[in-house]
Amino acid sequence: MNCRLGFVVRLLAAVAAGVLLLPGQAPAVPDYPFLEELWRPDANVPVATFDGEIIDQEEIFLWQVIQGKGALVARLATQEGTDARALRPLADAVRDLVQARLLAEEAHAAGIVEPWYEEKGSRVLAAPAGIMVLADLVVRPDVVVEEEDILHFYQENRDRYLQPAEGEVVRLRIPLADIGEPAERDVAVKRASDLRAQAIVNPDGLAGILRSHPELALEKPAGAALPVVRGDGKLRRDVEDQLFRLRISQISQPTVLPDGVYLYELRARTEPTLRPYAQVREEIAARLARRFFRQQLDYRVADAMEEVRPVNRVSSYALLEDEMELLQVGSFLMTKGEFRTLFPDVDKLRKGRPTKELIAKTRFVVESETVTQILTEEGFVAHPRYETARELGAVLAAARKARELPREIAEPTPEELRAYAEAHRDELAPAWSSIVWRLVATPRAPEELGSSERAALAAEMQNTLSGYIAESTRLMVDRVKLNGPTAYVSPQFVVERVIDPDHTEFTVAFERVGELTAARAQEAYSLDLAALPVGAFSPALPRGDGTVVAYYRADRAEQAPPADEVLMERAATAWKRDVAENPARQKLAQIEASGRLTFNFPN
Repeated sequence: MNCRLGFVVRLLAAVAAGVLLLPGQAPAVPDYPFLEELWRPDANVPVATFDGEIIDQEEIFLWQVIQGKGALVARLATQEGTDARALRPLADAVRDLVQARLLAEEAHAAGIVEPWYEEKGSRVLAAPAGIMVLADLVVRPDVVVEEEDILHFYQENRDRYLQPAEGEVVRLRIPLADIGEPAERDVAVKRASDLRAQAIVNPDGLAGILRSHPELALEKPAGAALPVVRGDGKLRRDVEDQLFRLRISQISQPTVLPDGVYLYELRARTEPTLRPYAQVREEIAARLARRFFRQQLDYRVADAMEEVRPVNRVSSYALLEDEMELLQVGSFLMTKGEFRTLFPDVDKLRKGRPTKELIAKTRFVVESETVTQILTEEGFVAHPRYETARELGAVLAAARKARELPREIAEPTPEELRAYAEAHRDELAPAWSSIVWRLVATPRAPEELGSSERAALAAEMQNTLSGYIAESTRLMVDRVKLNGPTAYVSPQFVVERVIDPDHTEFTVAFERVGELTAARAQEAYSLDLAALPVGAFSPALPRGDGTVVAYYRADRAEQAPPADEVLMERAATAWKRDVAENPARQKLAQIEASGRLTFNFPN
């Protein structure tokens, strides 16, 4: 294949996760129309207003990207849109951006933000967004992929291009308030079995029963059929498998799911068919172009890395740390071209023994500069998305510079410290903790996928994990019912016997996260641990890095409250940390109270 552009977008799918929210994955949110609008594909919804300036969905997405967070954690669907908590991650991201702007203003007013620092910081921090721009433009008329390569890929990967089976299903649900209550579940299963028997002899099948019991219908009008495409995510994988094994007009046995006992009747079905070559040719060509571009960028970055050499002299300062922060240090790493970056491990550099961490940091900076050069060469530096990311990068670089400002930290009075300790008791002295596991699906080759393919794969992974969760939950409940409520059920033992770790397009693993408090779970994983029952899974949801993850809460361990003097020591340390690291927090609260920052949604 031949290409005019000599580059590829590395980690294409991991960073360029399409849009803020996956198309077609919107939960039903009748009580919050704003969420419905936010979930609309390709939307760019105004989410807040600060000092009369609108903050929109695209700006928040890019703010997440330049901090290495990808899309909003859990795609704003942790609470399935049932209350305002579903929008908490979005509100937190808006507040984080406004607070950074306040810090940046403070750093600029103090004169500690040098132009070269801000320029380089914005360029390096905006590189992931630059990668997204290149990803959008990677398939162009002047990029030629050989026909024989496209045809060969089609023939070798026919399973990828099967048109999935389709069908129509009528379904009935008997609601369950508590799936873990055996008596309630048994009553619901008995009623479902009786209704199934009636439906078998009813000329209209399950639809006839639903017309007599409309409160059990999920579709309107009662008895209407639900169109189903295998793998589209409307139904869980285990339910799909069950449905497509039915004969036409056959009614399933009662199926116990977390929200009720279901009956299904298959009314129509088509078998899977291979999509014609002409229909998928452009899709394959785009995939092969991305694969080729990835190789080309890797070659280009490797060449640039060969040119990087340490300079044994002190010259200015600036370094990229793990959290993408420029810090003061005392020596340059330079290339023969325009690459310049600094690292603190100067002695090891001078002795010719760079660490793996240092090499990784160097490669990141070199790759960022390579992406910037490509954008410049191709004339894309004025792309709106990249320009916005550069502006946000400058804000973030300046905000982090504000940490160097000397601050007088006033000692709190005993009354203030006591009030602070009480307000932050859950963080300072957590009453309980839980062992948490996670079920994660990871794409095998994300860099070869376009936006629509990534969305389809995410839906498939989400559907697959939901099926595994349902089957694992059923087995765990059955084991408890068999062995008694005090019986220990190993989640690893159960789940690893349910999941298939190796799928064609992705892998699945069940991993131990560790022991978490509620505050740590929220901070590190955006997981509302208190709302997740012991012995239950959270919903399987896509993340910004391209994976789909569900968390399992294994237990609840009570923790003894600390002595009062220990609590006060922790509170004093946290007080100083909050004042020193978050000087804009109080100002932000005042701004919200004064109405300078307003949200377009409940929070």
